[in-house]
Parts: sequence; structure tokens; C-alpha cells
Amino acid sequence: MQLTIKNLAKYLEHYRPASKILFDASLRSFKIFTKEQTDFSPEQLYVGRASSLTDTYKFADRINFVLLQDAEIPASFRESHLTNIIAIDSGHDFFSLINDLQDFFAQREYVSTAITRLLAALAQGRNIQEILELSFEFLGNPLMLTDSTHYLVAHAGWDENLDEPQWQYYLKQGYISNEYALAVSNDLEFRRKIISDIVTPVVIHYKELFRHPQMVSRVYAKGVNLAYLTILAAYRPFRETDFELATIICDLIAIMMQQAQDKLVVANTEIESLLIDILKNGPDQKYIEERLDDFNVHFPGEICLLCLDAGEIFDSAEKMFFVKSLMQNFFLGGISFIYNGKVLVVTEYKNNNKLILTAEKVSSLASLLQTHDLTCGVSRPFVGLKDIKLHYEQAFHALNTAQHLKHPGPIYFYEDYFLYYLVASMLKNDDLRNICHPGLLKLITRDKEKSSSYAISLYLYLQHNGDVAATAQAMHLHYNTLKYRLQKIAEILEADISDFNMLLKCKITFLALEFYHKISFTQYFDKVSIPEETPYLL
Repeated sequence: MQLTIKNLAKYLEHYRPASKILFDASLRSFKIFTKEQTDFSPEQLYVGRASSLTDTYKFADRINFVLLQDAEIPASFRESHLTNIIAIDSGHDFFSLINDLQDFFAQREYVSTAITRLLAALAQGRNIQEILELSFEFLGNPLMLTDSTHYLVAHAGWDENLDEPQWQYYLKQGYISNEYALAVSNDLEFRRKIISDIVTPVVIHYKELFRHPQMVSRVYAKGVNLAYLTILAAYRPFRETDFELATIICDLIAIMMQQAQDKLVVANTEIESLLIDILKNGPDQKYIEERLDDFNVHFPGEICLLCLDAGEIFDSAEKMFFVKSLMQNFFLGGISFIYNGKVLVVTEYKNNNKLILTAEKVSSLASLLQTHDLTCGVSRPFVGLKDIKLHYEQAFHALNTAQHLKHPGPIYFYEDYFLYYLVASMLKNDDLRNICHPGLLKLITRDKEKSSSYAISLYLYLQHNGDVAATAQAMHLHYNTLKYRLQKIAEILEADISDFNMLLKCKITFLALEFYHKISFTQYFDKVSIPEETPYLL
């Protein structure tokens, strides 16, 4: 609560004062005035008895009074346009009034201390959980933070013995119960306030579900609800300062969430919330179909998922929202949303055997992405949103793998990166020597020692799908020269390189070397010292 004369009048309402407030004024502190006092400051509140006022005072500046009306207030004070007066019946105890005023001014000190400590915690790099724990010290009530789709992010101050079943469910399961969700859905006034441009804490109390009132505040940035902070009045009733502190805490969390873009999850519509729900929990097909019918959203043909990244330029939620809007306008009829710090797009791939994501469309998308320094992973086409989680992982892995290999992009199709992803998974769980073909490693070492190019020839032969003529043309070699070289490779490997299984083993070896060194194999001999930089060749 701000220390103003109008807020003070509201704070003292239980005295039923007669107030004359002509202007609002900020107050620094209060003093008791005497009959002899002739100097008044506009930033002070003066408290005393009406009988101590003299009718001969000449006003030079604004003055704020709280008067115990034990006598008629002099006309000069009543009629002056420079005075604010809160007049309280003389039947009230003067010392009780002083105590109330002390409490009013103490609130500001309490809030100021809380703000100072919260800002210090932010400056020290404390995480959201630590900010909530510190907030619990000031608020004195349990609080929880949920993301924009109402999934639990963090909580503090909860006592396991507290009798509040809905909170127990929320904290245990990590998401809202069906009963709670239905109550919110039916509360039209709350839903109106929670999407309003006026961002202020809202108190709700669904008595059939909750034993205590709750204060819900929005973590809000650039017109979007990033998260929700809920405070449960379990240990004490809400105070006026709780509303101010809740708003400040939400502002700090908004800053932290925008700085941690990799965790940002934002839903602006119910269909976006549904897709995020599927990504997190994978609801069953019947549930999905029922919800899609409610929203009248259907994809009759094949769809695909795109996962967009802007690298370091996603340094604020504002830029992410811009990219989301950009994609929504490009893929008309698609759905764009923010999940784990990436912009995701679900769009049509094929409808009635007609390709929607044509080469021309992909080319236009590539130009748009390059203009805004964006990159994009694209999943395999699929049918039905129940498999969106699997295909999100495909798009995400295509994007990550291409970035790891430093491929220029800007569009990476999972189908093109499937084998790289397969090799990357193998490298995580197995020794490199079990993945690479030993004969091919010997061939690479021999090339390095003798400055020959057998390994490169085999690599390009595989890149051209075993087409000798195309490979010879790419290498600027005569057809017969390459054919002889392939025969020589077979002898060195002591294997039939026309055998599909042998070629697959070589392909996997080349992919493993590329993934490990983050370069194309055509650059291998220029940038890699063998065996010093390739431990598994030792």
C-alpha cells in the first residue's frame, strides 16, 4: 500500500471518519502537533486534537491532518483549499489511533524491506525456488508458481499437515484437479479478470473445494501470461500489503523467466494449452478427440511439427512472441505456441494426397527464417495429435543435431538427420570402438600416413548412393579410375563393398566421425590429426 492520504483514509475506515480530501498526497511519516506549532511540512501527516488548532494560522503550503474532533474545527482549516482533513469522533481513544497510524506507516517499511531483499536475491542469481522461499517469509502463507498451462513449477511454505485437499493434489500430481479446473472454467468473472489488460491480484474462494481463500496473481510480460502465482490464506488472512508484494514478486519472476528462455512455456489459447498438455502428459486419443471437438480444431490429412530456434537472439519473451506471431501468419490454419523456450508450429503437410508443404512453400519459409536469423527442425509427417510428443522430439533432435554439426540450414528435416540421431544415441551409450568399423579406421589411418584418398572416395561413393558415374564426376575422376580405386578399397578392407551390410557399417562409421568432430568427412584430413585427436584409433 502506498503511503498516501487517500489510502490512509481507507485504512482508518473503521473509525467512520468525516474526511475532506481535496488532493492526494504522499506521506513520509507522522507527528503529533501542539497549539504552539506554526511550521508544517506537506510530506508529514499531523495528528492531534481539533482543540489544538488556532483560527489565525496563515496557510503557505499544503497540510495533511488527522484530527480527533473534541471541538469544532476552525473555519480557516475547514475551508482552505490547502488542507486535507480526516476527522475522527472524539469518543475514540487517541492512543489507539496513534497505534493504528504506526501500523499504517510500518507497512511501508515492511514492504520496502521485502523489496530490498527480493532485489538483492535477484542480483545474487537466486533461482525461482529460492525467490518463493524468501517470499514465504514476508507473506506468511504457502505459495505456488504454475506455468501458463497451470502445471506446477515451484512452491514454498507448504505444511504436509495442512488440511487443503486441492493443494495436496496439485503439489503431488503437479497439475490442477478436474474439479478445480471445472470451478475455474465456470467462474466467468475470474476468467475475465485473468485475461484483462489490467494486471492485479484476484482473490477467489470456492468454498465447496477450498477451506481457505486464494490470491491469484499473473506473471505477465508483453501482453502475455507467462505463469501464475497463487497464495493460500492458510495461516493468516490476506493483508493489504500482500497484494502489493504479490505483484512485485510476479514482476521479478517475469524477469527471471524471460532470462531462462529454455524453460519458457506459454499458451495464449485453450488449443495451445491442450497441445502443451499432450506434450507433457500424452493424454489418450479419446480425451484429445473430445477436446478438439470442443475447440472445433481438426486436421483431416497429414500434419507435421516444426521446432524453431533463434539461438542467442531469444533473449526476451518479446522476441519469442514475435516469432510465434510470424509463424502464425505464415502457416495460416496452423497452430503456433511456445514450449520449453522454442516456438513450435503444427501445420498441414498433406491433404487428400495433395502436398501442402510444397518445395515452394519450404523455399519461402527458408527465406523468411534467414531474414530473421532463425533455424527450424521439421518432424516426419504424421496423423493425429496424439503422437505430437514423438514428433516434437523428432523436430527437436533434427534441430539439435544440425546445430551440433554446424550445418548452415536454415531448415533441417528429421528424415535427413535420422541416421545422425541414431549414431548420436549410440555414442551416448556405447564405446566408440564398438560403433566404428575397424577396417575402415585402418583405411583412414593409412590414408593419413600415405596421403592417399581411399576413405574420401568411399565416403563420396556412399554419399552418391553407390552410383560410380556420379561419384567419379563429383571427384573429377575417370570412371575406370574410380572403379579401380573401389576395387583397391575392397582389398584393403578385405570385404565386399557391394554388400549392403558392409556399406551400412561404413556409413555409420563416417557419421560417427562427423558427429564426434563436428565436421564433414571431406574436411576430416585437413582438420583432424590421426590418431592424436581420435582416441579410438589408438
